[in-house]
Amino acid sequence: MQPSLKFLARLQNNHLQRIPFSNLEYFRFGSKWIDFNNAFSLIDPVLKGRGGICFHLNYAFYCLLNSIGFHCDLIGCLIEESDIDHMAIVVHLDDQLYYVDVGYGFYFIYQPLPIMDGIYKDRSGIYKVEKAEDHFVIRKQYKRKWIHKLSINLIPRDIRDFRQTYWKHINNGGYLSKRTIFSIYTLNGFIIFSDNSLTIYEGQDCFKYKLPLWRG
Repeated sequence: MQPSLKFLARLQNNHLQRIPFSNLEYFRFGSKWIDFNNAFSLIDPVLKGRGGICFHLNYAFYCLLNSIGFHCDLIGCLIEESDIDHMAIVVHLDDQLYYVDVGYGFYFIYQPLPIMDGIYKDRSGIYKVEKAEDHFVIRKQYKRKWIHKLSINLIPRDIRDFRQTYWKHINNGGYLSKRTIFSIYTLNGFIIFSDNSLTIYEGQDCFKYKLPLWRG
């Protein structure tokens, strides 16, 4: 198939509903979980269905898109930090740029998001994209307020550029080392396990449950 927005959206949906976001293997392998000098170590968990974090998921998806003719780049994003703390993809298609992310880990976009000023509806909610100096900001509507989700920088990057970002996540109490996370998209929503909590999103509805702790 030729690269197209419809094809890209279908690939993104299929990936999100089949490959989980998960940091479980970090608690097995520790800091050696990711080797940025060995690209296959990033792709292998995805190919085997075990999933991973943004570096695994978005890098594997980026490689897939490149292999079938899409023009795309890896980019750095800022979610909560003043420096890059997330990796995503920008796709160049029909003279338009699209933000693509299969490794966010929490309830976010299902489909490619145009990188241009505007308001866009997605199954997970309504998003606003705004240009701000040398980057773009993505916000999500929640109870009539626009909540900041992330800022994106369009400078193309190499996978090895994210080595320090990874170390920041696993050192000094970074979120990857604080708690277990396992999440996956469903046809109508999103499911996330974190330690002993379960959250289920169905459209705009959210249901939260506390699970009993297992003691071996």
